[in-house]
Amino acid sequence: MLDISKGLGAILSPVSRELFLKEHWEEKPLLIQRRARSFYDGLFSTQDLDQLISYSEMGYPMLRAVQKGKPEQSLNFVRDPFSPEKPLTAQIKAAYKLYADGYTIVVNGLEWRSQPVRQLCRYLEAELSHPVGVNAYATPRGSQGFSVHFDDHDVIILQIDGTKHWEIYPPDTLLPLEEKASEFKPTADAQLPKPHLTAALEPGDLLYLPRGWTHAARSSEASSLHLTVGIFVYRWADFIQQALHDVSVQDVRFRRALPPGFLNDGTQSDSLRANLEQLMGALHKQVDASGARNGMARHLLKRSEPTPEGRLGELNALPDLNLDTELVKPAAMRCTVFADGGSCTFHFNGTDLRLPAKTAEALKFLSEHDGAFTGRQVPGPLRESEVLVLLRRMIKEGLLRRTAPKAAS
Repeated sequence: MLDISKGLGAILSPVSRELFLKEHWEEKPLLIQRRARSFYDGLFSTQDLDQLISYSEMGYPMLRAVQKGKPEQSLNFVRDPFSPEKPLTAQIKAAYKLYADGYTIVVNGLEWRSQPVRQLCRYLEAELSHPVGVNAYATPRGSQGFSVHFDDHDVIILQIDGTKHWEIYPPDTLLPLEEKASEFKPTADAQLPKPHLTAALEPGDLLYLPRGWTHAARSSEASSLHLTVGIFVYRWADFIQQALHDVSVQDVRFRRALPPGFLNDGTQSDSLRANLEQLMGALHKQVDASGARNGMARHLLKRSEPTPEGRLGELNALPDLNLDTELVKPAAMRCTVFADGGSCTFHFNGTDLRLPAKTAEALKFLSEHDGAFTGRQVPGPLRESEVLVLLRRMIKEGLLRRTAPKAAS
């Protein structure tokens, strides 16, 4: 079974993480054909997709059906709690009929529907420092969901079931921005150049494509289920934008309006250039790379909700918490602490907390400590009663949980 906790190393095996980042990341595709059908067991399956379709409430665009050359079909499995006499039988039957008619069923944002998939995303985000999301694609035999296209984000294809044939073409633009992908006009199959890579992905295989690499995929004699792990990278342009925002908060010159009519009066070009050069010089002097990094860390942590892992049981056991209770952070939980005058801000998956400055040392311990610990190990000036209050708060917020009870000897 796939060891999700190993993140990138788990899904790339036997290729090393170091080789991938050195030779393939943002550079060229990577194909791994393992001949190991059970490699992704425990992550997601065709049966899991059936469960989602039959028992989950999903609507467009979370759930849709696509087929090359035909209009996209929206699917809406949302029950009306005030009209129980209107079951979803017809809508569910419609989804399966579309699949039988050659449509690919697409589930977007699978990390919000599957615990193993969400954990994989959180581990990858912690390792890469870039947002990660997963979509599922179920394609019947002899069908193609999308025309030839490219993505504006890096993708890692995990073939779960069946077989899918891929054709990969070099990019026209290296590492394109979002608008370039939206402007892309599909090329007729007859006009496509010679592929850079062709491959038939079977269960257990992996294909990495940097953003911008044009591709098409189709099933033939066998149906297919694959997951697309999307890596929505933070670019240097995003880092500079964060740094510019931070400077703008402090320096009013960056917040002033451009001169009225600046688009209409060509004589203002010299003045605009001079002001721009002055502001760029001020930005160079004031820019704080560490502050920009912290700002991007907050963005990433805010979007990464923690995976519920026995939260009800933890809340029920709160009254029994003491300084000898063994605690641990849930899987793939990440934290950062920022001092801010008389207080400090504690950021972790999906949550921001502003707490008294005297908690900073304890919070730093919680953010950096790996493995189990007890309240007695928490450093800092907090009294024992204050440590318990802090730990209870963190359990309520989902940052901590008890370790699994030890089996009786």
